[in-house]
Amino acid sequence: MAHTWGNSIAAIFYILSNDSDIHGIYRDDIYPVKAVVSPDSFPMLVVNINNTDPSNAKGATGASKLDVVNIEIQAFNYSYADLCTGQEYVRAALDYKAEGIYPPASGELVNVQSISFQGMDQDFLEDIGENGLYVSNMRFQLRQKRD
Repeated sequence: MAHTWGNSIAAIFYILSNDSDIHGIYRDDIYPVKAVVSPDSFPMLVVNINNTDPSNAKGATGASKLDVVNIEIQAFNYSYADLCTGQEYVRAALDYKAEGIYPPASGELVNVQSISFQGMDQDFLEDIGENGLYVSNMRFQLRQKRD
């Protein structure tokens, strides 16, 4: 079995990259964990796993059958209006996403029980680009069945 964290990122990547609204702003610039950054690389999204918590059932033996994965999606854009629009598109694509099986790029299926929005914050980086760069950190919780 593959690592939960890799499958989780792959499921999120699949959902985001197949959303036409998100593609309209970020094109194909959605990266897992790390992106090569240059002034020409924005706008972009970067998907990270903050941590994974197993849901251990009382009296269960073996590995957890449900993992709760905390995911952070960073959005970068030179335009504050486009950053806010992109945030809304990402949230609409993921928040309370219907239970389903998503085919990630790795070829393994990911059984997602639910995804929920947990919060966000914004920042501004003055030293990137000619006029600075807007950043949004969006937090989601993904519940992944592992059967």
